[in-house]
Amino acid sequence: MNNLIIIVLSFLYSVNLQSGLDAFEEEDFHLLHGKNIALVINHTSINSQGIHILELLSNYGNINIKSIFTPEHGLKGNFSAGEKVSNIFDKDLGITIISLYGEQREPQLNDLDMLDYIIFDIQDIGSRYYTYISTLTYILNAASKANIPVILLDRPNPLGRKVSGPIISSDFYSFTGMHPIPIRHGMTIGELALMINNENWLQSKKKVKLIIYKIENWDTMPGYFSLPPSPNIPNFESALIYNGMCLLEGTNLSEGRGTRSPFLLFGAPWMNSNKILKELNNKNLKGVRFYQKTFKPISITGVAKYPKYQDRLCHGIQVSVIDENKINPLEVAFSVLKIVYKNHPEHFSFNNNNFISKLYGSNDIKNNIINKDSISILLNDWNKDSSNFELSRKPYLLY
Repeated sequence: MNNLIIIVLSFLYSVNLQSGLDAFEEEDFHLLHGKNIALVINHTSINSQGIHILELLSNYGNINIKSIFTPEHGLKGNFSAGEKVSNIFDKDLGITIISLYGEQREPQLNDLDMLDYIIFDIQDIGSRYYTYISTLTYILNAASKANIPVILLDRPNPLGRKVSGPIISSDFYSFTGMHPIPIRHGMTIGELALMINNENWLQSKKKVKLIIYKIENWDTMPGYFSLPPSPNIPNFESALIYNGMCLLEGTNLSEGRGTRSPFLLFGAPWMNSNKILKELNNKNLKGVRFYQKTFKPISITGVAKYPKYQDRLCHGIQVSVIDENKINPLEVAFSVLKIVYKNHPEHFSFNNNNFISKLYGSNDIKNNIINKDSISILLNDWNKDSSNFELSRKPYLLY
């Protein structure tokens, strides 16, 4: 697909690692020959050579692509977080590209008419509140109702196998968390699809026929990252710290959108960065260091449309990951929130829509900060939830 521009910022894949797309390509897409298909894809749907799935399929004249569905950020990954994406007719393909982050979140039955297969191939980043898993859920739900098999082309979880954080309460289910899993779940998107399907988590209460093409030569360790899966996750370090610092989106602190260091930078015009820096460094959090840095968020097309404190000078802190194996991004974010709240009770606030609780999965984090409770209370909850989830996910691990 010539008009699909893919910028590879960091190529950390093992030379021998093969995605599910590579495995399917090796079979010459034999299941699709003579079939009507729909694709659920974006800019990350590339093989190990960097060739997009649309270009690969164009070499097979007897595969009929009837529909293309896209998640948040659109087909090219160039829409800002939360920015609605409209349907668009692609003249080259002769079909309408249907956005599942605009007027609808789930394909309509007429969108699936006469389909033989739905193919899902999107790179996830391993955090519960990253919305590609929700799009997967809606696809599985629609497919189960229409009795259409789903072929899922699996990809590595960049955060590896580690599990951390609370399991979301059903009272807080939303598009940023639809299933009872921890914030850091340590599963591939294929494994999650298996779990969602077999644990009866689909709204339809039906099962879909799921065909998974597995990854080959993945050592399950953190760090596999070929290209940015969304505008504000430019590299592995940002994906790792996002696992915790995304919680700042539920407050009036800037999380660094509109800068070159999203989620690795936070602050506000009213924040005393000297004081916050000293207290953070005194905590001696593992795997991380903090540095003082002023910044001015700006509107960047396709990256940050309306960043907090746009064009205003923010007194901030730069987060530097020094050991990816020791850092606990959730503990880092929670420490930031507690320290800022303690020092700025008159300025710090939570968003009115209780977004931080939707992200976290309960009101526990908000109550802990307001009540000035010990972080150990939450850490104990995280450990319990993580241990329980490691047991429940075990039957679905493919690697």
